[in-house]
This record gives sequence, structure tokens and C-alpha cells, in this order.
Amino acid sequence: MALPIIIKNIRTKIDDTFNRTVYRNLVFKGGGVRGIAYMGALEVLDELDILRNIERVAGTSAGAIAATITSFRLDIAQTWELFNSLDYTKYSNNPAQTRLRKLLEWNNDESYKRFFTKYGWHSSQDIHQWLEEVIAGQCDGNRRATFTEFQERGFRDLYIVAANISRHRAEVFSAAETPDVAVADAVRMSISIPIFFEALRFDGKKFGDGDYYVDGGLYDNFPMHIFDQPEFAAKNRYYKDKVNWRTLGLFLYPEKMSEQTEPVYPDNVWEFMNLTLKNAY
Repeated sequence: MALPIIIKNIRTKIDDTFNRTVYRNLVFKGGGVRGIAYMGALEVLDELDILRNIERVAGTSAGAIAATITSFRLDIAQTWELFNSLDYTKYSNNPAQTRLRKLLEWNNDESYKRFFTKYGWHSSQDIHQWLEEVIAGQCDGNRRATFTEFQERGFRDLYIVAANISRHRAEVFSAAETPDVAVADAVRMSISIPIFFEALRFDGKKFGDGDYYVDGGLYDNFPMHIFDQPEFAAKNRYYKDKVNWRTLGLFLYPEKMSEQTEPVYPDNVWEFMNLTLKNAY
């Protein structure tokens, strides 16, 4: 679906009586390369004067990238510029794309070794470097800015979800829970789609040791509940029945999600992985 159409659809679904002053929390669902659609959603929220009231952002996977960029409190043009600086097509899981098959060619010795030692075919180093460059541009050159340092700069409070498969749980990275973790590291873990990207071992400070982490979508792809915690109830008349009604969620879904399709039966490992990624993300 073209981005202008997405923007138009979002506008038409928001009634004129929509209470635009309520929302303080914004949550971004994971969605793979569909995350580019968040650019259009943010533009509409800005036009409707909703975005300026947002104080906290949370996200998983592609939503973690969107949440991080949104946390900077930039104007919409600058936000678009940062979104566009990442080549989303490099990480496409669309069956029409041939990149995944090229990555999985068995004569790729480096990928073959990575698959059996780090449990993923593709390195996430490039996207991690991009994340650090984006963060450095907003933090006076500090590529390794932590959640606490984000908070000290007056950015929106940021919450990133990753899956700790060693302990079978989703983990939330934030200034409150993980103040000294580099934001780029947390986002890298959150976007590490299993099998497609290498699993990451992280000990709270650096990669290489500690528990194994993968894409947060494995356990919690749409973390709306983050802002339902009791600490967000104080002086909040919109907190009712353990639900924080000041939270707005952006949910990505395939264009034809609601249409019934014919069964698909993969013929090889490449088609199977493409099918798995398409369904999961």
C-alpha cells in the first residue's frame, strides 16, 4: 500500500470529535519492513496535534526503531529524514525479494558459520552501526548514549522490548529498569528476527557474553501493557480498571490481512523461512 494512501486512511478513521488532548503514551507494534508506514502515521498525529503531547514511547522490533526516533522530539521533517536514512529494502522478507535467498546460498562460508555458531544467517552489525550514527547525531556525537542519558537530554521516555530466550521472557529496557544500557544495543536486540539475524548474547553492558536475546516480537510484539503498570496511575483520571486510557497504539498489519488466502506449501528452506517471517512479522 502506498504511503499517501496509508496517511489518507489514518485521517479518515479519526473522527472530528476524537479527543486529541488525552494521549501521553505512544506504542509502536513490530512489523518488519512495514515499519516504514510509521512515517505516515506520525505525520497524521502531528497534524492532529496529538504528537506534541506524547511524553513516553515504546516499541518492539521495527517499532523499537520508530520509538527511538520519535523519542528525540524532532519536527516531522527531521523525523522523516531519519526514517529515510535506513534502507528498509535490505531487510525485506517479502517473497518477491531475492535478497533472502542470496543470503542463504550455501557457498557463503561466513553466513554458514554464523548460522551454526550464532544461530542466525545475517549479521545485524550494519543496522547497529546505523542506529549508533542516528543516536550520535542527536547526542553530540555520543554513539553509546544510555537510557539515562536520553532522559537527561529531555527526550521522550523510551521503552524497548526484546526477547530473552535464555530466561523465556520479554524484557523491557528503559531508564527505570536498565539505566546504563546503550539504547542502540537494546534496539539491536529488539530487531533481531530469529534465524534471519544472529542471536545476541548480552550481559547488560556488552555483546558476546550473558543471556541470548532475539526480536522482542517473539514474546511481546505490541507492548500496550507497559503503560498499564501502577506507577502510571498516579494523578491520572484516565487510568481505570488497570488500563491506562492515555495510551495510543499504532498497529501494523499486511494490506490483505483480512482476506482469506490459499494455503501455501513451501518447497525448500528458503521458502519456509520467507513464509515464517511473513506470518510472524
